[in-house]
Amino acid sequence: MSSERKRKGKEAATAPKAPPPEPVTAKFDLGNGRRPLCAPLQQKIGDVPILHFNLAASDFLAEYIRVIDLTLTRAEAIAPATLLGRAITPIANPCNRPKPYPKNWDFRDGNSHYIIEMRCTQTKNGKFIKLLDGMRVRILFCDYNGYQIGFSRYLDGEWSVWYYCSNDFPLPFFLRKDAIKLPFEGDYTSMPDIGGQETFVNIFRRFGKYPEERSRDFERVFLASAVVFCEVRRIVWIYLEVRRRILDKQPPYPLDCNLPGRERTQEMAWTEITDWGTDCSDALKAVKDGEYIANTPENGYATKARPVIMSFGELISLDKESGHLGLLMRDDRILAPNGCPLLSKLEKKGLTLGPQVADPGFPDDPTPHEDREDGGSL
Repeated sequence: MSSERKRKGKEAATAPKAPPPEPVTAKFDLGNGRRPLCAPLQQKIGDVPILHFNLAASDFLAEYIRVIDLTLTRAEAIAPATLLGRAITPIANPCNRPKPYPKNWDFRDGNSHYIIEMRCTQTKNGKFIKLLDGMRVRILFCDYNGYQIGFSRYLDGEWSVWYYCSNDFPLPFFLRKDAIKLPFEGDYTSMPDIGGQETFVNIFRRFGKYPEERSRDFERVFLASAVVFCEVRRIVWIYLEVRRRILDKQPPYPLDCNLPGRERTQEMAWTEITDWGTDCSDALKAVKDGEYIANTPENGYATKARPVIMSFGELISLDKESGHLGLLMRDDRILAPNGCPLLSKLEKKGLTLGPQVADPGFPDDPTPHEDREDGGSL
């Protein structure tokens, strides 16, 4: 017997046996018909909500939790539905395109976005001090898939052009003028190290000094930002792990997890990040079909270096810090298949209804004191 056949035989013998299909009684919460029809209207940069993140906050962990939790609160407010309190990402707005609108509309166009603006300010003797020459960094994220799209920096009194990483997930049309493509696609081709506050300060400095100061590891810095701002929203254990590293003031090291009951090797961690979209579809399909089928090799899934999620409760839970999924990317085959009433309504009345979908923004995010003193944020 060849070594390859022996290996496959050993994997089959040790792979977890698939449990029988599990009945699922959870339902989509459609908000009694009061949830938004589609993504919020965004026609200009002023329509994109900005959430402020102070890297010099006296309690950095509390500031980080505040920022991530506010993004999830907004995600729930713009969701077409929720599942066990987890937001499902919105359907595109047909009016999030340049005017005049073309007659033929692909509902995959027109996604909405939000911005996290990083800055460093402290209070001394009752006065606000802007650190690092008052530099700021704005990072843009897509509501549909949670992707980190690109960034812009404020230095010496003006904002730079936008830098973006992928043509597959482009900037919104009103930010594309003069925008510059980064020399990578934003895929996890190289795995970044993740630590505590040190990681965030490094992201801020490196983004803020780009492109004047660049190096071969800039892609890893960009990907570290994607982990601490994007993946933490998608996968619960990553959020808990990053919070632990901040609390323990850890230096950057490979992403893994030793939290009780959530142990992950580095290989498992990156496989689960890659599988997030599939896991979302599994959860949505289980609710639609009324049963959950564990994703074991025995059920036709490829063998993967990741724990098998054996039950629906392990996949998604009402408890915000339990389960696996923290945010659900919509699956159009389940929630918006061709010919469904929702799409029919958007196709017929979208250009009338789209402008009526307002962005809730971040109402609980106070305007920074220095902006009040300066007369407003640039």
